[in-house]
Amino acid sequence: MSEPVNPFESPASLNPQASQEPPRSKAPKVFGILHIIFACLGILAVAGNLASKTVQKQIDNLPADLPSHIFDTYETLKTYNLIEMLLKFVLGVLLLVAGIQLLRYRKMGVKLTNLWASARIIVSLIFAFLLYDILEDLSSLSKEGSAYNFGVVIGMQIVCIYPIVCLIMLNRESVTKDLE
Repeated sequence: MSEPVNPFESPASLNPQASQEPPRSKAPKVFGILHIIFACLGILAVAGNLASKTVQKQIDNLPADLPSHIFDTYETLKTYNLIEMLLKFVLGVLLLVAGIQLLRYRKMGVKLTNLWASARIIVSLIFAFLLYDILEDLSSLSKEGSAYNFGVVIGMQIVCIYPIVCLIMLNRESVTKDLE
């Protein structure tokens, strides 16, 4: 005769083979979902920026009596903005693919995340330094210019937080051992 089943015991404790396997890490699934959300928001932001043409509108609203170097600076800013949007779109697609791969517990998801995170940090640092010089030229137009410049540079560095967290959390051995 079999023993009565205790309703307060978990099913894993009844099956000794199931309790020997450690549970899978939840980090790939969590970061996969976050990657997909951030990638979609980033791609939508790129589309919105390209559709609104904010830099061109600023150029059109400049008074004609400004020095010519200001117009040249705006044209440079327009070029940087276009390059940045293109890079953000490519990085957004890369992050989207990495998120899907992480949801499927694939090692390629971590590799793509590492590539994305490294590229994102490098692009942010480069654009922070490039934009600082441009915004320094434009700060002569407003009283709040230098504070705005500092905010842009700090904002570019804040963008690096999520990539750094991804590099740290997804490259731990407890996470990578569960990937296929």
